[in-house]
Amino acid sequence: MKPHSAPIYCAVCFSAIALVLAACTSTTPIPATPSKAMVLEVQGEDALGKTPPPGERTMRATVVAICYNGMVNSDADVWAEATLACPAGKLTLRDDDVLWTSCPLFQPQRANFICVPAKPPEAPAPAQ
Repeated sequence: MKPHSAPIYCAVCFSAIALVLAACTSTTPIPATPSKAMVLEVQGEDALGKTPPPGERTMRATVVAICYNGMVNSDADVWAEATLACPAGKLTLRDDDVLWTSCPLFQPQRANFICVPAKPPEAPAPAQ
């Protein structure tokens, strides 16, 4: 290899690495797996697996988790993605975490939402 070709070789390698990293990342928030502890809490179970008596909870809430990058995504982007996962319910932000998430490297933050489904319409009273 000639001495003057080394900078060109380095530039080509750097460009290839940057292109691969850019192809592997997304700038939009993505759905994620919520933490097991939060899922159990929302479902009404405690750490020992005890559940509430039958009929105590009629509407089951679900947990929606969204991975995002705080430097790239706005709050509106994260809420919009969460709304897609909970279209007809009430969405509430529960917490935000960074450690031990299932989020990708370039979207390390996870927002955890609670989605309470909308009340089902009541059946009409039978005609007498």
